[in-house]
Amino acid sequence: MKIFANSTQIEDDGYCTVLAFTDDLDEPQQYAILQITNTPTQQDIKLGQSGIHFELGGHDLNGYDVIKAIELADDELTLTLDEAIAKKAEIDEVVVIKLKKSITNDLMAVKIVDIFQSRLPPA
Repeated sequence: MKIFANSTQIEDDGYCTVLAFTDDLDEPQQYAILQITNTPTQQDIKLGQSGIHFELGGHDLNGYDVIKAIELADDELTLTLDEAIAKKAEIDEVVVIKLKKSITNDLMAVKIVDIFQSRLPPA
């Protein structure tokens, strides 16, 4: 599955960090949202909410620990999803987010992707 992201938003409100990708800011048809709590509490950990929360617009897919791998290469962010969850949502296990422009030269964006990668569930 491929999402063409005309808009990329990175937001950190001190409590959580959000990466959002959408084809259209005003009337999105395709979007993907990744969110992490910056400093998970013991309750977050106990509830299984210390990892990445993922939502894929237009599909019945959202929850924690859905993403198993994240790769950033030039103008594409590739997400590998949990096979059973992807199958249940009837989508491909691999979601490629095609970015409008490369973010590999944006050190802040690369660092944020690294932070998200560090929060993936153990393989």
